[in-house]
Amino acid sequence: MKFKLFFFLAFNIANLVYAESNDTISAKNNSQSIQDFVESTKRSVDLDPVKVELKREKNWIDNFSAFLTPLIALITIYIAGKQYLTQRYRVRLDLFEKRMKIIEDVRIILTDIDKNYSGDSEKVNLELFRIAYRHSKYLFSNDIQNYLTQLDQKIGELEEKEQQLKTADKSNKHTLETEKDDIIVWLREKRSTHEINFEEFMTLNKI
Repeated sequence: MKFKLFFFLAFNIANLVYAESNDTISAKNNSQSIQDFVESTKRSVDLDPVKVELKREKNWIDNFSAFLTPLIALITIYIAGKQYLTQRYRVRLDLFEKRMKIIEDVRIILTDIDKNYSGDSEKVNLELFRIAYRHSKYLFSNDIQNYLTQLDQKIGELEEKEQQLKTADKSNKHTLETEKDDIIVWLREKRSTHEINFEEFMTLNKI
C-alpha cells in the first residue's frame, strides 16, 4: 500500500515537471519566434525601395552640404577680394583725377602768363593757380610742393612788378620791364618742363 502511494506521488510529480518543462520550452520558442519576426520585419523595412532611396538621397545631401560649406567660404573670400581691389582702384583713380586737375590748372596759368602777361595781365586767372597750390600739399610730395612754392613766389613777384609799372616814372620803368621779362622767361622755362616734374605721380599702377 505504501509502495503504491509512493509510486502515485512520484508519477504525478514527474508529470508536473514534464509539463512545466514543455511550457518553458514553448515560451522560449515563442520568444525566439517573436525576435525572428521583429528582425525579419526590420530587414524587410530596410530593404524597402522607398526607404533605401530616401536614405541614399539623405547621404547625397549630407555629402553635398559638406562640400558646399567650404565652397561658399571660398566664394565669399573671392567676392570680398574683388570688392577690395575695385574700391582701391576707385581711390587711385580719384587721386589721379585730382592730381591731373592741379597739373592742368598750373599748366594753363603758365601758358596764359607767357601769352598775355606782356600785354593784358587781367586775362590771367591767377586765382586758379592759388587754388591749385593750396590743394597740392594734400596730393603731392614735398618736392612738388617746393616746385609749386617757387612758382607762387615768382608769380607774386610778377604781380608786384606789374603794379609798380603802373605808377613808375620813366627812369624806373625800363628796369621794371626788364625784371618783369626775366620772370616771364623763368616761368616759360618751367612751363616747358612742367609735366616732367609730375611724371612719377601720374602712373596709375604706382599711385
